[in-house]
Amino acid sequence: MNWEKAKEFIGGLSILTRQCYDPWGPYTHAVHETGFFKRVIGGFNFWGMKKPMKWTGIVIEVPTHEWVEAKPKTCEKIKCANKLWHDHKISSIEKFVDFPDMESAMKHYSSKIEELYPLAHRRRHLAPWFFEGLQSGKPFRWATDPHYFDSLKRLHAEISVDNEHRELMRPRIADFVKALRESGNFKEEANG
Repeated sequence: MNWEKAKEFIGGLSILTRQCYDPWGPYTHAVHETGFFKRVIGGFNFWGMKKPMKWTGIVIEVPTHEWVEAKPKTCEKIKCANKLWHDHKISSIEKFVDFPDMESAMKHYSSKIEELYPLAHRRRHLAPWFFEGLQSGKPFRWATDPHYFDSLKRLHAEISVDNEHRELMRPRIADFVKALRESGNFKEEANG
């Protein structure tokens, strides 16, 4: 665990908690994507966000793994003889975004969640529901891993009871509770 990078991330997390994000959602998502903050892409891409077509900001090419549906050409290429339906994890080099600062990263993350993952955005107030929304985005899912939702739920269950993580998150949880109290219409959003 890179605790210094985790503390830096948690410092910027108030941008999201003021928007009624349960801080455990984006935090768990970042812990998962960065390998406990050991592999942050560039300076501030904590979530493995790839370059959208119209992106004009910082771009970094990074080796990664993607899950692809097994099709005859894919199986032939990697010499897979499995005849049943399955997925393959393949290596590739992909273009990822980076940001000049934490605030830009948090705002971009929030805007992408709202734009591409409406279910996750509506359920941002409760981490496990938020994770489910990341896998049901239209037309995209956050990750190609078919077990992504389960991985996030397990990680959340592990770190949310860990004393070191809980202590670091205490101020953001307070921000989140305050934001929920101040938002008069949040009950309506939560029902979606």
